[in-house]
Amino acid sequence: MRLRILGDKADSILTRKCIVETVRQFDTIKKEFDPFERDCEEEYEIPIKGAPEMPEIELEEGYLKLSK
Repeated sequence: MRLRILGDKADSILTRKCIVETVRQFDTIKKEFDPFERDCEEEYEIPIKGAPEMPEIELEEGYLKLSK
């Protein structure tokens, strides 16, 4: 599995264990996300353990930032 945004680093970062944890966290966010709720978060962070710093895609300190 490759994540295009990670480019040639994707295969070494996205190990089976990393993918399982990332998908688990993303599923939790999906269940809680309601853009019509007043208190809905504007940004979410998804852990990607072992990922290098890539500020250009908002991947820093092992977390990929997603905005609604």
